[in-house]
Amino acid sequence: MDAVDNKNMVEEGDDAVRQVEVKPETRNHKGSFIVEATYNLVDIDRNGWALICLDEYTCHYVDPDDLNLG
Repeated sequence: MDAVDNKNMVEEGDDAVRQVEVKPETRNHKGSFIVEATYNLVDIDRNGWALICLDEYTCHYVDPDDLNLG
């Protein structure tokens, strides 16, 4: 699934929040490993990064291919 399809899923519904899990050994855009947990998928930007947030203070940009969307 590419970033355009993911972007459409995020925008569907009335501000519906999509929960996703990250695959093992997922790294953020800075190369650091992130905690394996359930995150809220906030957005997928034009550069292809998925913005996911654990809470209102902990967010990461990750490769959308590292998300379990099912």
